[in-house]
Amino acid sequence: MLAREPITDAQVAIKTIVPRLAKEKWAVQRFLTEAQHMYRMSHPNILKVMEVSNREEGPYYVMPYIQAGCLDDRLRAGGRMPTEEILSVSRQMASALAHAHGKGIIHRDLKPANVLIDDEGQAYLTDFGLLRTVFNDADVNVQQGSIEGTAPYMSPLAAKGKAEDTRCDIYAFGALLYEMLAGLPPYRGADANDILAKIAAGPPTPIRTLNPNAPEALVRIAEKAMARELRDRYAEMTDVIAELDGLDRGAPPPPASISAAAGAVSLPREAYVMDIHVQIVAALHLAFGLIGCAIALVVLVAVTGGGALSGDLEAMRVTGKVGPAIASVIILFSLPGVIGGVAYFMGKSWARIFLIILSALDLLNLPLGTAMGVYGLWALLRKAPTA
Repeated sequence: MLAREPITDAQVAIKTIVPRLAKEKWAVQRFLTEAQHMYRMSHPNILKVMEVSNREEGPYYVMPYIQAGCLDDRLRAGGRMPTEEILSVSRQMASALAHAHGKGIIHRDLKPANVLIDDEGQAYLTDFGLLRTVFNDADVNVQQGSIEGTAPYMSPLAAKGKAEDTRCDIYAFGALLYEMLAGLPPYRGADANDILAKIAAGPPTPIRTLNPNAPEALVRIAEKAMARELRDRYAEMTDVIAELDGLDRGAPPPPASISAAAGAVSLPREAYVMDIHVQIVAALHLAFGLIGCAIALVVLVAVTGGGALSGDLEAMRVTGKVGPAIASVIILFSLPGVIGGVAYFMGKSWARIFLIILSALDLLNLPLGTAMGVYGLWALLRKAPTA
């Protein structure tokens, strides 16, 4: 509802709890938790909560009223958005999500209706979806197949009702960018169940099929953000921001991922080979690292006569310090490979740089290490082919 702030006479928007839940203690607590989360966040692209109240008739909170409307209105008005406007909204939403994620908050309901835009082009993220099953205009109940409004922006895992980390917001950001570029949501259907079935079936129509003039760099960012496999998706919103900022510096767009939600069918074979090479390098470091740790454990057990496993300190003392020292050195050289391999397969943004450093150090180990180092540096530093 709309109201007037008594001192400034400014028009404000008031969000209230669903009346039938106003007497439910658990519902009131969750509503207030949402309000408190939003109240604590201070960011130019997150709609600020001005006041929170827990009155007897039901709790509410007050926010500024953005008269110009939301991104959904802008998209429904017809006509494709100019590239400059898409970039502006994308940067602002990426910044808002990165701030929220830094506070430990996942939006989980990112969609055009939750992006407000004022007359000056300032975008605001609102209606955090922490409590969307109860309070938002999109009621989500996967088991009953009741999903309205939000379904086209749900990741494959979220559409199955499975928990997901901040990367569900990254996927939704990609879906938002997809719609700004293509002029249509990534998935459309007769009802929510139809949309869910299409999400489960595979990637949506490639953006460039719907809009051949869509900028390649932005298409690639949308594709990577919407990758169906978590390991192929951006690990953090800060990575998305870096890609968007790179467009101003003329940096090349990110390579399309194997399981990108859009355009995966047109991925060039060279990009697949490149990805396989990097995976092999990560797997080799992980394998040799685990083997090294296993050898260290065997050495430790052998020289202590089993004392290291049984906790027999006397047996370890009798055997001296040489064995444990050797085992420690082996672990010291092996553990970085385990860290680098695991980090890469978990999709950490720093893993590639870490593997490059390890490959460079491999050059010092003759002869096998040199071969691994040369292969690793070639695979990791080779320029990715573009479509």
